[in-house]
Formats: sequence, structure tokens, C-alpha cells
Amino acid sequence: MDIHKLQEWYKINYRKELQGQYVTTERIAPFISSLSENFKTDIIGRSVEDRPIHSIQIGKGETKILLWAQMHGDESTATRVLFDLFRFIEHPAAFKSLRDAILKQCTLVIIPILNPDGAFRYTRTNALHIDLNRDAKSLQMPESNVLKEMVLKFKPHFGFNLHDQGTQYNVGNTNNPATLSFLAPAADEKRSITTSRKKAMQVIAAMNAFTQQIIPNHIGRYDDEFCNTCFGDTLQQMGVALMLIEAGHSDWAREQTREYYFYALLKGLETISSKSYKTLTTKGYFAIPENNKRFFDVIYRNVKVKYPRLTYTIDIAINFDEYIAGNTIKRKGKIAKIGDLSTYYAHIEEDVFDAIYYSNDNVIPRIGQKANFSLENIEIIDGLLKK
Repeated sequence: MDIHKLQEWYKINYRKELQGQYVTTERIAPFISSLSENFKTDIIGRSVEDRPIHSIQIGKGETKILLWAQMHGDESTATRVLFDLFRFIEHPAAFKSLRDAILKQCTLVIIPILNPDGAFRYTRTNALHIDLNRDAKSLQMPESNVLKEMVLKFKPHFGFNLHDQGTQYNVGNTNNPATLSFLAPAADEKRSITTSRKKAMQVIAAMNAFTQQIIPNHIGRYDDEFCNTCFGDTLQQMGVALMLIEAGHSDWAREQTREYYFYALLKGLETISSKSYKTLTTKGYFAIPENNKRFFDVIYRNVKVKYPRLTYTIDIAINFDEYIAGNTIKRKGKIAKIGDLSTYYAHIEEDVFDAIYYSNDNVIPRIGQKANFSLENIEIIDGLLKK
């Protein structure tokens, strides 16, 4: 698969109508209805608030692959990627041999939004404030049971657990944001390399090598600490070769990340359908640098503060909290850290060394007048930056 030809195809054919972070069951319903007759669509359950949970099946092969997205309602990048994948599958000419091979060798079952109530609210949790990815063992939530029942019914050989990660992650010890992150979850506390986990590592090695051609040194390996109540770890225990993909920062709406995510996922499907992962070792997986947490969203550098009997210089770091306003995602900033932040990085940096701000009774200095950013839908509280 030529990644440069794939880039050309994507820029013209991706599902442009499905942009922005606010992706709900209501938004994707028309796209599901418009899928060709080659897709088998179904409602496999309902959420706490009675919203439908859809599944989409395609392919007739012996290798079964289960993919699910928006287990966390405010993590929509992968849902958009899945509809790009449907567009790729339906395309009449480009990459025909690859598409035909995937559909001949594999059967895909895809759940585009597992947590429709959380998607509607733009929250990580469901309507009852439960993190579905920590409900794999107790199975108290209807959405969790929908996923578990599909696993038991479909009996997948491979699984893709599709997520977004926070903006604070960097690759290893570099100042590169982790635009994508991969993980083959552990099946036990010893983090043993079981048969299924080895397969997951081999597939991830192929996805990483392919996507590195486009975003070199911007891919990290997610923490593999064992989580007994998480679905990825649970499926790995059940013998499903489970891959976690996390969309990280490249732009605030993650539309650019979406493109890279698509390439990685498609490469994963190609690797599984061709069984070419069998020629790879786990070295390619462990060669991916582990993620670190050294990023803030904004850092104001060299802020000189004048306090009674004392003048000092600090850096001020700010992280954004996202919230839904109508159908728009907005961001409010909160001060995350103050001090010497020379060992940290930021997606936006402003050096304000030439100004003096006054602090009384430890009030945070207001430095909005020095900000020179043009960011849509972003506010920073406490008067630091307003738009």
C-alpha cells in the first residue's frame, strides 16, 4: 500500500460532512442509513437513556475483527475515522485489490458509538456518570453489556479499542506531541506476552512503521499497566488480540489527527487480512517510545511579577477544559502549574519577558493584554485570555 497515493485519495474522499468533535448518534444516523446494501446494519442495544447503539457489519472472511469507538462520549476522532473507512470500502475503484482482500479474508463488526448518552452530553462517562471502560467485570451498565454480548456472540479474533487521549502526552523524552499512541493491553499483572498479546504487538508494529512515514517521531506507546476492569485487558484475557489506538494532539479539533488515524487503522486491517503480521517480531512494538506527560496547552514564559518587597519571574501553564455549548465545543483554560517550567512543553507558547505584572495577596497576575493568539472558541478564565 502506497501511503502517498493513500494521502491523495483521503484528501479528496474522506467524509467531509462529519467534522468537529461533537459527534452524536443523531449525527451519524443519516450516514448509516445511506450505506450500501453490502453493509449489514443493526441496533444491538440501547443506552441508559434509551438511545440506540448501532452495529455495522461488512465482509465475509473467516478472520473476525471487532472495532468500537466512543466508549468515552467525548472521544469522537475514531468515530469520524470509521466513517472515512466506510467511504473507502464503498469507493468503486481506488485500492480495489486491498479492499477486496480485506472483505474476502475478514468479517468486520463495528460499533461506531458505544456510549451515545455520553456523546450527546460530551462527557467521558455515560448518563449515570460511569466510565464504561471500567465496567468490564461488573457489567452494571447496559452499554457495557452490549459490548460484552457482542464479544460472546461474534467471537472476534482481533479487536480495536478506539479512543482519544489528552493533550498532555509527548513521545518519550522529546518535545514532540504524541499525535497517535498504540497499546497492546496486558492480560495479567505480570504483563506477560500471551499469544493474543503477541499478535497485537505484531500488528501495532506494522501500523507504527507505516504511519511513521507521515508523522515521524510523533507516535508513542501507551502505558501498559494491567487494568482488570478495563475492556481491552479483559478481551486480551479472553484470547482476543486487542489493539488500543489513541488519537492525540495535532490540532484542537483533531481533524489532522483523524487523517493519520485512518492510515494506521487501514494498515492494521491490511496486516491482519494478509497475515503479514506473522513475519514481524515484538521488537517493532517495543521500539515505539513510551508516552510521557510533559505538555500543557499554553505556557506563558518569563512572567515578571512584582510583589511587595519582592520581584520574581515565573512561567504560567494553562490547560483547557472542553465543554459543549449548543452544538459547539468550547474551551476554558485553567491554571495548571506555576513556577520554573523550563522542562515542560506547550502547544502554544508566549514569551512575555518585557512586561511587569503586579500581584497582591497572591492573586494570579492578569496577563491577557500580552496574549497574541487567534484561537476559535477558546476562553481562559480569571481574565488571563478572553475572546
